[in-house]
Amino acid sequence: MSSSSTETQQASPQQPQQAPSFPSQIHSLIQSHISKQNSLQNHISSLHSKTAQSLRETSQHLTYPLNQQIGTLFTQQQQIQQLQNDLSREISHMNKEMSGWEREREKIEGMMRSIGDVENWAKIIERDMGKLVTDADKLLGDAKRKDQRK
Repeated sequence: MSSSSTETQQASPQQPQQAPSFPSQIHSLIQSHISKQNSLQNHISSLHSKTAQSLRETSQHLTYPLNQQIGTLFTQQQQIQQLQNDLSREISHMNKEMSGWEREREKIEGMMRSIGDVENWAKIIERDMGKLVTDADKLLGDAKRKDQRK
């Protein structure tokens, strides 16, 4: 052996262990990063699931009373609609009755006018008869006076 190989043999035991090579350091860093990313992704996924569940529960908690109120409003709306329909039917019925009463009133007014006309006609006949009687009395009186003069 040569002196340089002896030096190498002697130097090897004295040299500290070599640091890992650069590619193995990168590989180790990448593995560490991937592990942390997976852990972080799992944590984010867990938080996402918890958040979604919390939102569902909150939504149900908030919407349940609203859904009850909406149901109540819908029922009340149907009741109001039914009352409105009933009222419309009653108004229509009353309008028909009022039309009948209006026709009856017009008939009665016509009869009253006829009665008034008959009364007026009777008064006119009575007045005319009174004039006839008066005129007849005058004529008779005039005729008697003429007879008496003769």
